[in-house]
Amino acid sequence: MPSSAASPGPASAGAPPQVRLAALVTAIEAAVLVGFAGYVVIATAVTLPDRLGNALGLAGFAVGVGVLLGLLARSLAGLRAWARSPVVVVQIVFIPVGISLVQAGRGVIGAAVLLLAASELFLLFTPQSRAALDR
Repeated sequence: MPSSAASPGPASAGAPPQVRLAALVTAIEAAVLVGFAGYVVIATAVTLPDRLGNALGLAGFAVGVGVLLGLLARSLAGLRAWARSPVVVVQIVFIPVGISLVQAGRGVIGAAVLLLAASELFLLFTPQSRAALDR
């Protein structure tokens, strides 16, 4: 009796560990940004700063980028080749952000941003990741 199930596609074969780890790093960045947005909203509600619009705008931007990164993490895990380019662009933007944080005296946070960005870029350009995502 013939099987009615469709043959498994490339994504169902499973992503290599480098791509899964890159997706995890992207998901961590997404969660941190959404958490940061929550912190900004709570701090804004408690202190009522003079620049309320700026604080809420920052929180909205952080949520937007966090949601985008979450969707990109899911797409990377699903071996969607198109997802690599936006993730790379975001990591390249995170590098000067990390450097600015280090220069502003926020060394631990800046170092974490730089470490995540560098590891993400490394993982996305390993031969295994390129083979899985360059179709």
